[in-house]
Amino acid sequence: MTYTLAASEFNAGNVSVRFVDALGPDATPSDLWIDYTDILTTVLAYHLDVVQTVMGISGSSPHLDIEGNISAGGENFNVFVWNFSAGSWALKMGSGFTSANQMHSAALFPDEIANGTVRIDYQDVDPTNVVPAALTLDLVRVTTTDAAASLPTISSSSGAPLQGSRPSPCSCSSSSSRGGGPPPTPRRPRPAVDPRSELASVRNPRLPLPRRRSRLPTCSPAARTSWTSRSPRPRCGSSSD
Repeated sequence: MTYTLAASEFNAGNVSVRFVDALGPDATPSDLWIDYTDILTTVLAYHLDVVQTVMGISGSSPHLDIEGNISAGGENFNVFVWNFSAGSWALKMGSGFTSANQMHSAALFPDEIANGTVRIDYQDVDPTNVVPAALTLDLVRVTTTDAAASLPTISSSSGAPLQGSRPSPCSCSSSSSRGGGPPPTPRRPRPAVDPRSELASVRNPRLPLPRRRSRLPTCSPAARTSWTSRSPRPRCGSSSD
């Protein structure tokens, strides 16, 4: 048998229960056995337990980065990461949020990543708190460090290998495989001629005419950069078959 108490039937959590016979006093005795009496109440509280999954993770030195904040005056929140070997949640960030938006970072262990997957759980510190609180997340990510790629090896005009990460001037050369002769000697650049003096250049055979194309290859400024494994290796020079 259950009965719902009204607000006027309990005072500051105190409830009084009285058992009396239904017909009042009489000459016939009667018995009443009570095995259990309970006052059950329901307390409404605010609780957070949200799981997030991050997939496609590869590389070394994984770190969990979370940027966010909590409501001013509210309770704090914990961040857990699933340990695949132990089969349980491991505390990664404990009550680290404030009302100001901040970035929080923590290293991930090998047991906390399986097949490129990381599971993250957000929980409030006090699941029985009757005061609502808010957790706002602006960014959740897992960062890794790619393996260091070796620098490419290029050869100078003398055949010696060049290596290094600092930019170096491009060495250009021209060679020919016909006849087995030595490569042509580079010519000195000729001064540019003002177009307004073109007529004077024609009349005076001692003045050189402007040339549109050079026989020697030139190095573009783009070739004077450091090379990494993510950018194609620039080629500088020309050869003829």
